[in-house]
Amino acid sequence: MNAALPVVDSLRVREQLARLLDRHDGGALVFDADGTLWTHDVGCMVFDAAREGHAFKSSAHDRLRREAALRDVPLSEGASVTAIVRAMELALGGGVCGEQALAEFQVWAYVDFTEKEFRSLCRDVLDQPQHAAGLHHEVLELAAFARERGAETYVVSASPRIVVEEALSGLGFRHDQIVAGDPNWASGRIDVGLGFPLPYGPEKATRGRRLLGTTTWVATFGDSAFDLDMMREAHLAVGLGQKPGLIDGLRHHPNALLLGRRSTIAP
Repeated sequence: MNAALPVVDSLRVREQLARLLDRHDGGALVFDADGTLWTHDVGCMVFDAAREGHAFKSSAHDRLRREAALRDVPLSEGASVTAIVRAMELALGGGVCGEQALAEFQVWAYVDFTEKEFRSLCRDVLDQPQHAAGLHHEVLELAAFARERGAETYVVSASPRIVVEEALSGLGFRHDQIVAGDPNWASGRIDVGLGFPLPYGPEKATRGRRLLGTTTWVATFGDSAFDLDMMREAHLAVGLGQKPGLIDGLRHHPNALLLGRRSTIAP
């Protein structure tokens, strides 16, 4: 590990935050979600459960098939909705979550779901022990500490908004403090495509800055190179994990730390 990039525990991060909040009263902390507030990817978790449970709507069949054709995704003549979703998943991301095209598809794949139906699906998945077991205790405590000091805490994620809102339930973040993937909506149901550009890479910083307005961006917490643009906006950048792109990028930040000791909340 490069000596210029300190690896510290949450107490040291808290001390740094306290000094910054002394100087920037009412500032803001911004958190990535997947890999930062929890170990897993909640968008993938809900998507995988929906596919395995054949939860995608049969009424969306023709529209999803048209979208597959537009992307040159090969389908059998009698492909079911689940088969279409799986084929698009493989074509867009090679079955590996994290590619932008796949992340975008995972936002709007729930065509014809109402908000109530989609929230119910998310709750069924996220109420399972795996989500609670993967929460990053230290990071959530740092967010709570900042709120106690009068700071605002925000989340910027490429996972679907409703998934992120449900994953954050009871953890101290308001819905108006969340930026995430928004699908198109038509007549109260999810439709094909995105309502806004996906908060991904540089767009995460753009959307975060728009959300904060003139509020001082005190700190950013993230776990990958896709969070570096947000980290450059902040006085303090706190990295989690050992992804090479993150480590290399943080070496160029004037005030960056790696949170070294990470535990989880027991389910």
